[in-house]
Amino acid sequence: MSSTDKTYSLIIEPKGSLFSLNLKEIWQYRDLLEMYIKRDIVTVYKQTVLGPFWFFIQPIFTTIVFMFVFGGLAGIPTDGIPQALFYLSGITLWNYFSESLTKTSDTFISNQAIFGKVYFPRLIAPLSVTITGLIKMFIQFSVFIIVYIYFVATGSTVSPNMYAFLLPVLIFILGALALGFGIIISSLTTKYRDLKYLVSFAVHLLMYATPVIYPLSVMQAKYQKYLWLIQANPLTSVIETFKYGFLGQGTFSWFETRREFDKRSPKCVCYLSLEYLMGRALGNAMINLEVYDIAKEAMSELGFDIEKIEEEELDAGLGNGGLGRLAACFLDSMATLQYPAFGYGIRYNYGIFKQIIQDGNQMEEPDHWLRQGNAWEVRRPERMRRVKFYGHTEKARGNKYRKDWVDTQDVLAMPYDMPIPGYNTANVNNLRLWSARSLYGFNLSSFNSGDYINANLEATLTEN
Repeated sequence: MSSTDKTYSLIIEPKGSLFSLNLKEIWQYRDLLEMYIKRDIVTVYKQTVLGPFWFFIQPIFTTIVFMFVFGGLAGIPTDGIPQALFYLSGITLWNYFSESLTKTSDTFISNQAIFGKVYFPRLIAPLSVTITGLIKMFIQFSVFIIVYIYFVATGSTVSPNMYAFLLPVLIFILGALALGFGIIISSLTTKYRDLKYLVSFAVHLLMYATPVIYPLSVMQAKYQKYLWLIQANPLTSVIETFKYGFLGQGTFSWFETRREFDKRSPKCVCYLSLEYLMGRALGNAMINLEVYDIAKEAMSELGFDIEKIEEEELDAGLGNGGLGRLAACFLDSMATLQYPAFGYGIRYNYGIFKQIIQDGNQMEEPDHWLRQGNAWEVRRPERMRRVKFYGHTEKARGNKYRKDWVDTQDVLAMPYDMPIPGYNTANVNNLRLWSARSLYGFNLSSFNSGDYINANLEATLTEN
């Protein structure tokens, strides 16, 4: 029989191109991949006292240490998010990336014995590491969810939104980054063995260039000249998006519109109004994005009525009538017509009155529209401003042309941003509502002297 008549069960060929992954071959060796994953799970904590419980202990103790060192001693703010939630959200994703990268970068050295004896797709080994890490990450994510539920139940101001559904995409990005960089580093360590020690050191440093222990807003407010370095880190956008989706804080920008406007530098409309009757945001957003019918059909298949779901959203009735509705229509129209525009108003704690019928009579009650939080807003503490009231002016010393404003009553204005999507367009404008905050808050001296009313008087007068 000639050599041309022979058939082979396996043909080993060099790669045809740089981006040839040969995923078909990996699928053929899926049993080996499964074996690698089982091996990694079983051997990691074999012959340990607590075994798999280390999956739970590690993030909890790390969070406690971060709360003490960075939140307590260093005094690094967390944008109003409870420290436990803030640090856990960063730790959960960071642990998965750092461990996957560290182990993947050691692929060729740790598997050199078997690589030299048996042929199989070399991608199997590092791929098993990233998949095994997913199991540990989901266990730690369950810890985050438990802590998350606790803070939500106790009335903490965390507001999840629809971007939380990006979690699978964020995990895929982390796994792909760890796998890609790990394979590159692993190929280099075959020649430069000491590189693996440098990688371990660099991964620890990388955490401080990633918003795990601090919010990105701190860099924006205080360290603007170093901000580009943090933004160049591909992990920054992943972790900030995760925080924004689950906690309602973080720098996840829907403002592709803003970037486009910044390129063209056009004139911008700034619309000021004391009233905004925006209506329910969920239905309006689905209509403007032209996905309402799709969402309605999907909810119907799951046994839900989309109209009842929409009614669960509390209406932001920030006004008394026609002028507020007119302002909302202006914002919608400008977004649809792709005019660069900003709306500015006041974030009232109570909206337009709530009407009920009792014993045949109309009764009015305050509408506490923020009692469940507002999933459509983003708190912007880095844009907070100090506003002065009352007082008087005096001639400035050493400058006869200048006046100083003195003896004022000062209030902190905290901005909250809400997206205003246009209809059938990618344009998204912004409504910024300002909320009053007390400058000094709780008066401890009055409280200690037994004057409980005046202890909270300033905060009550300022914020209401």
